[in-house]
Amino acid sequence: PPSLPPSLPPSLPPSPPPTPPPSLTYMPTYRPTRAPDLETCEWFFWGADEARGGILADNQKIPFLYDWPTVVDLSSGSRHIFIIDRKGNAQVSGFVESQKAYRGHLGIKSWVQGNNDFTPVDEVVVFINGTEPQKIPAPRFTRVFAGAGTPGDARAMHSILISEYGEVFMTGSNHRGQLCLGDQENRFIPHHVPNLPGPAVSASVGLDFTLILLADGRVFGCGSNQNGEIGLGRKIHQSLFAAEITIGNTSEAIVDLSTGWAFSLFQGAAGNVFGTGSNLFSQMCKTTEGDPIFEVELIEGVSDVQQIFAGSESSYFLHDDGSVKACGRNDQGQLGDGSFAQRNKPVNVKIPKGERIKLIGSGPSAVSVFFAGEETGLVFASGINDRFQLGLNVNNVAAASSPSEVDFGEDAGMFNITKVSASGTNTAAIACMLDAPTETPTAYPTDEPTTYPTAYPTDEPTAYPTDEPTAYPTAYPTAYPTAYPTEEPTQEPTLEPTEVTDEPTQFPTAEPTQEPTLEPTIITEEPTQFPTSEPTLEPTAGLLGWWFWGGEEGEGGALGEEQQVPKLYEEAVIDLSAGSRHSFLINSSGEAFAAGFIESDFSYKGHLGIDDWQEGSNVGKLIDKVVDAGGKRVDAPPFVRAYAGVGVPSDSGEMHSMLVDIDGNVYTTGRNSKGQLCLGDEKDRSEFSQVRGLPKPAVAGAIGYEFTLILLEDGTVWGCGSNEFGELGLGPKVDFTNEPNKGNGLKGIQDLASGYKFAVFLDDGNVVYGTGGNIYGQQCFFTEGEPETVPTANILNDLKGTVVQVAANRESSYYLFDDGTAVSCGRNDEGQLGDGTFVNTGEDDPIVGVKLKGIRRIGTGPSAQTVFFVTDDSVFGAGLNDRFQLGIDDIGSENTPIKVKFEGDVFIDVISASGTHSLAAGEYVETSRTGRTYLP
Repeated sequence: PPSLPPSLPPSLPPSPPPTPPPSLTYMPTYRPTRAPDLETCEWFFWGADEARGGILADNQKIPFLYDWPTVVDLSSGSRHIFIIDRKGNAQVSGFVESQKAYRGHLGIKSWVQGNNDFTPVDEVVVFINGTEPQKIPAPRFTRVFAGAGTPGDARAMHSILISEYGEVFMTGSNHRGQLCLGDQENRFIPHHVPNLPGPAVSASVGLDFTLILLADGRVFGCGSNQNGEIGLGRKIHQSLFAAEITIGNTSEAIVDLSTGWAFSLFQGAAGNVFGTGSNLFSQMCKTTEGDPIFEVELIEGVSDVQQIFAGSESSYFLHDDGSVKACGRNDQGQLGDGSFAQRNKPVNVKIPKGERIKLIGSGPSAVSVFFAGEETGLVFASGINDRFQLGLNVNNVAAASSPSEVDFGEDAGMFNITKVSASGTNTAAIACMLDAPTETPTAYPTDEPTTYPTAYPTDEPTAYPTDEPTAYPTAYPTAYPTAYPTEEPTQEPTLEPTEVTDEPTQFPTAEPTQEPTLEPTIITEEPTQFPTSEPTLEPTAGLLGWWFWGGEEGEGGALGEEQQVPKLYEEAVIDLSAGSRHSFLINSSGEAFAAGFIESDFSYKGHLGIDDWQEGSNVGKLIDKVVDAGGKRVDAPPFVRAYAGVGVPSDSGEMHSMLVDIDGNVYTTGRNSKGQLCLGDEKDRSEFSQVRGLPKPAVAGAIGYEFTLILLEDGTVWGCGSNEFGELGLGPKVDFTNEPNKGNGLKGIQDLASGYKFAVFLDDGNVVYGTGGNIYGQQCFFTEGEPETVPTANILNDLKGTVVQVAANRESSYYLFDDGTAVSCGRNDEGQLGDGTFVNTGEDDPIVGVKLKGIRRIGTGPSAQTVFFVTDDSVFGAGLNDRFQLGIDDIGSENTPIKVKFEGDVFIDVISASGTHSLAAGEYVETSRTGRTYLP
């Protein structure tokens, strides 16, 4: 059954316990839950190499077979992996970003910053007489559950190991009490969880909570309950000890459990499924308007279930007949139903050729899922594939929405897959060779010991070794991180350290031997851009980088100079934002850089957030310090999102900017005349300062002229700054607020965007709202120029189709549908609506269609009068083009989307525009292919 390790046959009788070794000072309480000698099998690995101690950012494209050591269990975590060999030894490998960030999830003494090759977990801590801690050699393990971090990050995670005696050991982050040890101190080697009333047969790890399943079917949990993760009701926010969980109104014993980031699933012995926790993406198979479920309840629409599995925000159910259903988040096709639409009811997974499925594999940090067939032995996968974690061996597939066959190469058909474990970036599977003899013993001892030793050896130490740490960190995050992207991301963001040099390492040494097909980019002797490598003139398939075009002062270049077509910089970035005469960029290490042009000391109010700014050009400055919530100047954390300022006119210094870090904390800097920094006053700031008072981590934001909007993980929107035109949706009586305010009443918001003085929102019920200025009809309804002071549903909701993204620029708005079409509203004097005219929308025609199909993403910005439409292998632009901001090697506004002149086919992940320049990040794809595409 799923609740036991996959190599254990359901009919295998309980085995007697082995005799405890004489040197063991801690007497195990329970009989072993597994046989003394275990069946072991080979295993496969694919995806991000750093999880197995490989090179950061390298990928294993198809499953790689490990025939030694053979394993009895394994688990893929965020940038790490655990295995347990046939002797019960646990080993772990992985990548640690920094000593400061690491909190012990690997459970080994000899870890290092950077790559950690497979290392034995050779020591644990037990509690003698219930209280006295003591190190002992690690016991024989049978189950392992790796940590679940935010995408690509290895910070606040914890891991679980279960011994052959059914005893639970945990290690890692403990800021919510998720180690069940009665405190909130992190642990760096596994510690035994005391006082469980029986042996454990399984467990599961969430972002900052833990579930433990006992052999008698009872379930215990500890850690965060802020979203009802452990089902203890609304009044309990966390539990430091293992608390028994009541499973709905049923006496049905639990036989399996599984966790996502912030929710839990439970499988009953009768085939029913129960759930609790976050339901932001309807992963409980019903709509609650984003509200969590705080007590365990029956999940409707699924029955006769033989296995359950949770991904990060999706749920999967394997039925007795071999069919699979799923619900929840689906922006990367992870539900496998052939679409990218979120599902609030169970939908059928489209298994190829009607294959009967025998098991499901995923993981709490995964945005992918695997299905192993019963008859053919084939494995199928769907979901995100940005690090080849699907094992499809296809370079141009960002995600697959229908299950596609995993490419096991020459090993296909030779193995019986018994387990698949996935994380956000890597995957592993246990594979038993067909017709191979097993190592399972044919007989077990028949005489069960009646007693165990009652005393400990007198020569054993009575206290910790002196090298045991006497204290643990006392400061922990106040909110856990999240990765709820709101703009339908095509890649799971990873914070991978990338070497950034201040000077290019080489320049061309010879003249080109042939005439280039496009006008070459002029390379100056001194770079004037972000600290990165020199631009490449020839496109290379698979090259990760970012591009700049338009007014060069936006990247710290010469005022008045223009870059006519996109110029490539060979550095991977996870986010970027174009503002009025400035830009922000976040590299794969989470480092944020600012660049731009400052007109004068007098006009500058601090929007770059750097202390070494100067009048004139500022070239790629690292934002290395921030002000924390306590007012202390500290080292900058890893960032994941950037929002550049909106100036009026474009040369104004009266702007503000925003950054979001990996933990969901928000930082603002710059002009604060209306309280738009959300810091409780109207004083300008010259360094990024942390916003206080947000009850949940932020997942996205938006910046207008004098206002700020922040989207939290619970789907609520908090705003600050000017509400003169209803920008914050706080009604006509509120002119401004200098603290975060959620009085707009919005719930379940999945996406938002802001223009100069207005904002638009998309909720999880596919309803679009607008608030603020509407002088050009930019909210898709006509009000004779009067603003809307509260969020109002617009007539876009009368159109057929599902909206997957909203976007806004200065006085126009855009809406992308799941069929790849888009519509727009508002100002159109530069052709920025992309409808083939220069006519603003009005009362008779409040919405117009964009003249382009196959759109995957829309990119623009609150100061822009330019918009970009991203397809699978190209980018098309429309609107203002007086500074080459369309990147078409010509000037003059365009009212019909025109192809941007990249030097080859591109797959763009992020694109942003300001009034004078544009930025994009992604990679070149092979021109011999049709482009990097989604599988149908």
